[in-house]
Amino acid sequence: MQARQIHSHGGQRTFALVLDTGDEAMERIRQFAERERMAGAQVTGIGAFEKAVPRYFDWDAKEHRDIPDSEQVEVASLIVTESPAHLCRRKDAATGLNLIRLPEAAQS
Repeated sequence: MQARQIHSHGGQRTFALVLDTGDEAMERIRQFAERERMAGAQVTGIGAFEKAVPRYFDWDAKEHRDIPDSEQVEVASLIVTESPAHLCRRKDAATGLNLIRLPEAAQS
């Protein structure tokens, strides 16, 4: 995998990642985030995956469900933008979702 920081402002960094053929995308992104000590990030991608399993959130069951698809999936680039630590998600017991919680001083 190739990685390059392409932007930094106010403690927020943006990286471009280029995965190698055969890489398991989520594992490589996780390893990258750990190495860069990222507490949270937004990932945007374009290119292609040999195979992928898209998911959706089932509100009634309060869990993610797979959408099986054996076709090749196009994704042309992969951008990882670090989230500020105070915007990291935390599990919400009522919904089962990981939601952003703002610090008390930041709420209005």
